[in-house]
Amino acid sequence: MLSTTKEEKDGYPEKDIMTVPQLKVANLHLNFGGIQALMDVSFEVFDREIFSMIGPNGAGKTCILNCLSGFYKPQEGKMIFEDVD
Repeated sequence: MLSTTKEEKDGYPEKDIMTVPQLKVANLHLNFGGIQALMDVSFEVFDREIFSMIGPNGAGKTCILNCLSGFYKPQEGKMIFEDVD
């Protein structure tokens, strides 16, 4: 019986994909005047991971996506995608 490496089995390089996040959001804060839309939001999304945001209306899901797309500029926090701030 021949053995194969992980790369040969699934076509992905042999590395730990869970060590470096593809997307990292850290301590995100977003205000609209006196209204605080996001407060200290942090999460990480890793390669080949399925990620979802759920919550009631007005919870800030769309605000997070608008920050990630550059439509809104948060007052505080970092958003890093594939090692680019």
